[in-house]
Amino acid sequence: MSQLALKDRLAAYFRRHHSEWISSGDIQRLASANTTYTPSNVSRRLRELENEGVLEVQYRKGHAWYRAKPTMDEWFDRLPVQEVANLGAPARATFGAARAGTSLNRQPQPIQGR
Repeated sequence: MSQLALKDRLAAYFRRHHSEWISSGDIQRLASANTTYTPSNVSRRLRELENEGVLEVQYRKGHAWYRAKPTMDEWFDRLPVQEVANLGAPARATFGAARAGTSLNRQPQPIQGR
């Protein structure tokens, strides 16, 4: 019988609740009530996941709150969409076109002598 490691279980839990901030104490209570893991072990694994970039942490009144780190697409979706005046397209589409290298297709300029 194979069992997931605590770190994998925590990562999966946060993927299911990706946008919610969850206090470290709540996670510790859940884990210790349903498994044999100690709260200190849970806390250590949460810090490891934060150091690995899987979770992000906020400290509120000395208590850690965790949530899954947003993916790049989720991060773009959280940005305010602004219309580009001359194109009338969303800023995200314009940014994507610039990343595709459209501005790099210019002919090289000759080097001027001194």
